[in-house]
Amino acid sequence: MGEAFIKLLQSPLVAELVAVAATSALAALAEHGFTSSSGGTRGKRAGKAVKEAGKAAAAAVGRRLGNEIDEIKKAAKASKGGAKA
Repeated sequence: MGEAFIKLLQSPLVAELVAVAATSALAALAEHGFTSSSGGTRGKRAGKAVKEAGKAAAAAVGRRLGNEIDEIKKAAKASKGGAKA
């Protein structure tokens, strides 16, 4: 079971998901850090920026996984259609 988990972690999809999440989080941090003009303390701003970065990363991974699942479904339907012919 541990070996299967290691193979999963080494898969291209996981690497892509990590890259998508990191890119989205970095973009959210940069945007929040440069455009935030709230009167809060620096610590509160940093906490809010990290929270927003996490949300952005999760949303990006969700979108990417959704796209991947849609592609798998399309391929499965095409495969079933080809098998009937």
